[in-house]
Amino acid sequence: MEYDPTMFPLEVVEPASDPFNSPQVWAAIITSVLALVAAVIAAIVAGHQGKQTRSHADKLHRANLREARRKERVDDQRFRDFTGRDQWWREFTWAVEKLHQQDEGLRSSALSVLKHLSKAPWVGPDEKRTIANILVPRSPKSGGGK
Repeated sequence: MEYDPTMFPLEVVEPASDPFNSPQVWAAIITSVLALVAAVIAAIVAGHQGKQTRSHADKLHRANLREARRKERVDDQRFRDFTGRDQWWREFTWAVEKLHQQDEGLRSSALSVLKHLSKAPWVGPDEKRTIANILVPRSPKSGGGK
């Protein structure tokens, strides 16, 4: 088959003396401006979202730090309470053992230690009752049997 120029007629157009008179040039310019505007809007939105994300991350970080510090204080307090109670128990057993000594000085020291131990912040009502019974022994009820 041979090429037939009438089948696909081509129109030869002379170049325009003013390039801005062409609709294709205006379409390219408008498309480029719209793309630039869209890129600027996208950059503004991304910057705003980034700022919000950083702000939220900072708030979470501060909240996590506060919680970690609170837990550390609680753990420290529990450790102090535990070691304090352990020490309290050792001093209590020492004082109770020394109450049965013949030496009056040791017994006096033991009574003083027991009085001091009764004022510890972690001493509960049962421990206070026990110390009170040691410091002020109750006399057995007199009277006949049942």
